[in-house]
Amino acid sequence: MKIHLVGRYDGGLIHGGAEVQLETTKRLLVQSGHDVKVLSPEVKDLPDMFHFFGSNDYYWSLAQLCIEKHIPYVVSAIWYVPGNPTELKIKRTKATIEQRYPRKTRKLLQNANRILIPSQDIAQRLKTYFDVNPESCWVVPSGTCTSDFGFNQEE
Repeated sequence: MKIHLVGRYDGGLIHGGAEVQLETTKRLLVQSGHDVKVLSPEVKDLPDMFHFFGSNDYYWSLAQLCIEKHIPYVVSAIWYVPGNPTELKIKRTKATIEQRYPRKTRKLLQNANRILIPSQDIAQRLKTYFDVNPESCWVVPSGTCTSDFGFNQEE
């Protein structure tokens, strides 16, 4: 399968957790036999699937292209706002009133074929804040590839 991975536009400079997750995912997908590219201006072909790393408003324009071309996409929802469900609803309402609510992120998540999340708690948070259907969420537990840190696997 041909898969394009989509990271933050400044990811190469910042290189945080989302970028590490993208690199690890790429390595594992390539090892599994997939044709994987990180989307950049040099990439000119359309894939069988896109994978977005993060929940960013600026991904929505590409997600719209996916919908138009019938290309499935998944989102690793690297998103967290603290608070219980009532506090999340208040934060959402306040952001909406102040015209800061990320409507494009909501559309991105609501239209995704799958949303990859680290725990079931995040599914409920996404439902509360973005009206995401929890059934579209798949829990992918966070983990560490110890070989990335130079540990001996036999220890």
